[in-house]
Amino acid sequence: MSKHITDGEGQKCFRPNLKLREYMKKRLQLMSQMDVLDAAGEEFSPEINANDRSLRTLKTRILDQIIFPAMADLTYFFEVIAEHSELRMLFENDIKDLLGVRRNNPEMYISGFIFHRLLSSILIMGKRSGYDIQDIMPEGKKIEAEDYRLYLTDLAQQILYDKVDRSLLGVIDTPDARRNVLNDFDRTRGWTKMLAHYVDQTTIDEIPRRTFDFVVDT
Repeated sequence: MSKHITDGEGQKCFRPNLKLREYMKKRLQLMSQMDVLDAAGEEFSPEINANDRSLRTLKTRILDQIIFPAMADLTYFFEVIAEHSELRMLFENDIKDLLGVRRNNPEMYISGFIFHRLLSSILIMGKRSGYDIQDIMPEGKKIEAEDYRLYLTDLAQQILYDKVDRSLLGVIDTPDARRNVLNDFDRTRGWTKMLAHYVDQTTIDEIPRRTFDFVVDT
């Protein structure tokens, strides 16, 4: 399980799960070895094949015991808080810490750096995820129809539109002025929706091997 470190002033610092980190490291090392052998036209040794089978089994455990439970917990946590203002007040400062809004070193980290790292990595953007425009989209190459993240980008844009629409009521009093701002967002939504149309529908309509059940008492 994930552990935290408490410094002399009582501040807690959380690290990614050790089993997850070890799995990622071993899988990357093995993939590198297999790529070298494959490029050389050599067969994989019995040891490499055994390690590959072992890591495939470990992958299932990592997903079932760490990744998917964490996603279920976070989604449930934020949905309940979104529905109950009294809980938002109770957890407000904790959520600031969770998303990196409050941070130790403002000069090194932007406010919301955890939120930024998470969303950027999900969409495969940013230096932390090794993103390079020439790697993802070499010059002259068309959009990959399997890139479901374009569909997710369109969903994110719709959420941003709705958030701005609600927030403008407390900032701009004139309906026409609010409409002008939203018109700018509409143009952006048009582009993200266009990109989303490139995604092969079968890519997002496949039956999942794992899913979530939020039919709970609370």
